[in-house]
Amino acid sequence: MYERIESREAVAAVSIDARFMRIATAFIAVALPTALYLRTLAPTVYNIDSAEFATAAKTAGIPHPPGYPLYILIAHTFTWLPVGDIGYRVNLLSAVFAAITLYFVYCIVLRLTRETVAALAAAWTLGLSYPFWANSVVAEVYTLDAALVSGMLLFLLRWNEEREIRDLVVAFALFGLSLTNRTTNLLSLPALVLFVLPAWRLERGRIAGAAFAAIPPLSLYAFLPLRSLGGAAYRWGSTYTLSAERRPIDLSDPQMFWGYVTARVFRPLTQMYSWPDRLHEVLVFAGDFWAALLGGGVFILALGAVWLFMRQRRVTLLLALVALPNTLFFINYAAPDKDTMFLTAYVVAAILVGCGVAWLLAIVAPARAISWRRPTAFAIVAVWAVLLVQTNFSLVDVSKDRRAPQESEALFRTADDHAVIIGRWTDIAPLESLQIVDHKRADLALVHEWALSDQGLINVARYNARAGRTVYVFREEPLLEDRFDFIPVGDWYRLREARRKPVEVQ
Repeated sequence: MYERIESREAVAAVSIDARFMRIATAFIAVALPTALYLRTLAPTVYNIDSAEFATAAKTAGIPHPPGYPLYILIAHTFTWLPVGDIGYRVNLLSAVFAAITLYFVYCIVLRLTRETVAALAAAWTLGLSYPFWANSVVAEVYTLDAALVSGMLLFLLRWNEEREIRDLVVAFALFGLSLTNRTTNLLSLPALVLFVLPAWRLERGRIAGAAFAAIPPLSLYAFLPLRSLGGAAYRWGSTYTLSAERRPIDLSDPQMFWGYVTARVFRPLTQMYSWPDRLHEVLVFAGDFWAALLGGGVFILALGAVWLFMRQRRVTLLLALVALPNTLFFINYAAPDKDTMFLTAYVVAAILVGCGVAWLLAIVAPARAISWRRPTAFAIVAVWAVLLVQTNFSLVDVSKDRRAPQESEALFRTADDHAVIIGRWTDIAPLESLQIVDHKRADLALVHEWALSDQGLINVARYNARAGRTVYVFREEPLLEDRFDFIPVGDWYRLREARRKPVEVQ
C-alpha cells in the first residue's frame, strides 16, 4: 500500500516537473526572439507600406486593398500607447503578433512530437530567421497573418486529437479573421475542408455549425464603407484633379467596395510573368528559403516531413495544402516587395524542422534515461539560435533608422508654399504621415503616381507648372524628360517646363 502511494507521488512529481519544463521552455522560446525584436525595432515611421499603415492606424483610415480592417482596428488601439511616436507604436504591434505566432508554433510542435527541445527549435528557427524577424520590427500585416494561420493550425490539431467542437469553432473563426487581414488566405480553404472531411459523416451537424464561425468575422469589412462615409483622413486609392486636388475614394459604392476588397487593382501583377520568368522566381524563392534556414535547416525540414508523413498523413497534407498554394501564388506575384509575403511557408517550415529535430533525438538518443540527452539537445539548439542571430542581426536591425521622417522633414522645410510633390508610393507615404498625423504643411499637394495614367501624370505636372506652382519629383522620370527640365533641389528635383518640342505619348 505504502509502495503504491509512493509510486503515485513519484508520478505526480514527474508530471509537475514536466509541466514546469514545458512552461519554462515555452517562455524561453518566445522571450528570446521578442527581446531581440524590441532591440532591433524601428524607432519611428518606416518606409514602404509601414508609413502607410502607421498613418491609416492613427486615423482609422483605409490602407491599400484589400483594406486590412482587422489589422487597422487593432493597430488603432496601439496608437494610444504612451510610448514612442505613432510609428514606433504600430511597429511594436508587429513584434507582439510575432511573439504570439512563436507561442502557437511551439504548442503545435509540442503537440505533434511531445518534445520540448523540438518545440523550442521550431520557435527559434522561425523567430530568428531573416524573413520573420524582418517583418517583426516594422509596421506590417504579415506577423498578424502568421499568428492567425498558426493559431488556426493549432486548434485544428487540438480538435483532431480531442474532438472538442469548440476547438473547431475557434479554428474556423481564426480562418475567417485571417480573411479580413489577407484575402489570399482563402487559398487555405481546401486544406481545412479536406482535414475535417473524414469526420463529416459522423459529425455533420457539429462541423457545419463550427464552419459557420468563419462568417461573422467577415463583417469587419463593413469598416471600409463606414470609414469612407465618415470621411477618414487617409484613404488609399484616391484620384486627383488637374490642380492636384485629392478626390477621396468612395467605398460605400458596392462595385467600388467589391473591387477594393478583391484587390482588383493588383490583379495585373499576377499576369506579368512568362513561364521562364516564373521558373526564375521559383529559383529566387528557393535561394531565399535556403538562406533563411542556413542551408542545413532544409535537410532537417525534409527529415521532419518524412517523420510526420509516416505518423500523421492527414496533418502532413494539411500543412502542405496551407503552405504550397500560398507560396505558389506569391511566387507568381510581381510585386517588388513580395519577399515579405511568404511567412505562411516559413511557419510550416519551422513546424517541420521541429519534427525533424524530434526524429533526430529519437535516433541518436532514444532512451529517456540517458542523462546527457536533454541538456545536450538544448545546447545544440542554443548554438543553432546563436548562428541565426549572428547571421541576421545586422540585416534586420533598424533601431537607428530614421531616414523616412528625416527626409520628409527636409523636403517639408524647403518646399515652396502650395507646391505639388509627385512621387511613387514609397516616396509619398512618409510625407503623408507627416502631413496627416503630425499636421505639417497642409498647403502641399501630395500626388501618388500610381493614381495617374501616363498622360494624366504629364497633364498634372504641366498644368500646375503653368499655374505658377512649384512641382517637385524625386527622380528624373523618363516620361517627363521631353517636357521638363529637372532642376536639382537637395535630394529631389524641381520641374521647369522645357522649350523643346516634346514627343507625344500614345
